[in-house]
Parts: sequence; C-alpha cells; structure tokens
Amino acid sequence: MTTVIANEAVQAALGSVKDKAEIRDAEGNLLGFFTPTEVELKRLYATVSERFDPEEIRLIIEREGHLPGRTTKEVLERLQQLA
Repeated sequence: MTTVIANEAVQAALGSVKDKAEIRDAEGNLLGFFTPTEVELKRLYATVSERFDPEEIRLIIEREGHLPGRTTKEVLERLQQLA
C-alpha cells in the first residue's frame, strides 16, 4: 500500500468525514476513496462477530479444555517434517 502524507488543509477536509467519501479534483474527476479509520474498524469488527459465536467458543473450551489449534513449536516441527 502506498502512503500519502496529508498536509494541514487535507487533514482538515478529511477530519470532518464520517463515512466513506469520494475524493475528486477541481474538475470533478474521481481521484479515489477515503474511509475514516473508525468506520473501517466497525466494519471489520462486524465481519468478525458474524463469523464467531461466543457461545460455540465457550462450549469448545468447556469440552476440550482449550480451543483447537497448535502451538508455535508444533507448527515449526510440522514444517520441518514437510521440508
């Protein structure tokens, strides 16, 4: 991803944006899009919460004593076996 450094004027303009916004030049040509960090984080959290059921996680931990998975050591050992 490319990073663009916003000067004070751009920061002031974008600071008031509360949702996704189109960025256009003086002639109206689309330059790109801007999404404030808080809007993107809300979207990401919503996506994650749709995919994970806290009750299911609690039941797995209760039944198994832990969530399914592997330790870093186990992963590294498996990768060495595959090499």
